[in-house]
Amino acid sequence: MTLIARDKLVVIVPALFEPEVLARLDQSSSQFPLLIRLLNRADRGTNDLQTTEQAVLHSLGYESVSADALPVAQCTYLADFSESAVSVVRADPVHLKADSDNARLYSSRALDLSNNDAEQIVSDLNHHFEEDGLMFSVGCNYRWFLSLRKSASLRAGDLKALPVTQVNGRNISHFLPDSESAHGWKQLLTEVQMLLHEHPVNLKRQAEGLLPLNSLWFFGGHGLPARRAEPRLRLYADDAFSRGLARLSAISEFPLAESAQAVRRLDGRMANNNKAGNAQSASVPAPALLVVERALERAVVAGQSEQIEAVLVRLEKLIASAQSRLWRGKLGSLELLPCDGTSVAASLADLLCFWRSGFRDDLRSLQDRPPAGADHSLPGHRDQNPYGSH
Repeated sequence: MTLIARDKLVVIVPALFEPEVLARLDQSSSQFPLLIRLLNRADRGTNDLQTTEQAVLHSLGYESVSADALPVAQCTYLADFSESAVSVVRADPVHLKADSDNARLYSSRALDLSNNDAEQIVSDLNHHFEEDGLMFSVGCNYRWFLSLRKSASLRAGDLKALPVTQVNGRNISHFLPDSESAHGWKQLLTEVQMLLHEHPVNLKRQAEGLLPLNSLWFFGGHGLPARRAEPRLRLYADDAFSRGLARLSAISEFPLAESAQAVRRLDGRMANNNKAGNAQSASVPAPALLVVERALERAVVAGQSEQIEAVLVRLEKLIASAQSRLWRGKLGSLELLPCDGTSVAASLADLLCFWRSGFRDDLRSLQDRPPAGADHSLPGHRDQNPYGSH
């Protein structure tokens, strides 16, 4: 049994440096003294991690991939159905809002779909596309899949498209796949939109003042990238992508709510928690605890200020547990990954650097940054949370 002398904690928390979050921390600084001290005194670094999926893949030892070639479908399908699938893509329901010269996409959370409506639409899609070797399925009301049978002319790996969270609120003409191999995907998208236009579910929704589900967004059909290392860690997450990837990677996974307690239990060493150990991994630096907190990004884009504060309170408690273990020598280092190309890392020595002012520098930069959700609003519709979850 290989032991790590000191544990490392990595917290993936996208949207941490969005203006709304920094402003909330500044306005309520007395509530978050430990988080602010960490942001002030920690080392700042740069990386190529621009999405949560890229950060999780990196932390689990996989080679880096571009945001349009992520294995989102494979991982989330396993989390939703507890079985593996190879030739599958995500086919999330979306609303396209047409302007004079473009169409903006709003993801599935903005639709507030019922399970019955989702199942009815998927059933009709399957009836129409059965002879084409295509089969749609519902993971949950806002996360759908398209499985490609051997008879299908489309190939999942030919589709290079950004996750719906990266396209949300933006003009889709800039993000549609344009390679020669993607021509069939464009044709399928057009045919799906025609079927949805007069679908009974959409007619009912429009009569009730709800947004119609007038398109799907296909993405995430690539396979897992090569794995450069097999780190020893435990994952704490609630999102489908992280949980599915952990299972594919033989990594122990636990509910996000248990993360703070897990940090408090650290005793300065950690046994190999991989279900399939590898002697090579003993020499690979890796986080012993990986926490994925995605609620903050959803709250930011949805403009839910109360939820932003609730997530920050939860993060402050986690930081409190981590800093306590740092002071006692039970934790080697703490790292935050905001999924914006930067990182925040601190050891005990960093926490003693009282002259550093990273957080104050962040506040001074706010005037040059637009709000993250500036173009995501859909006035006139209720329950607008346009940020889908993977």
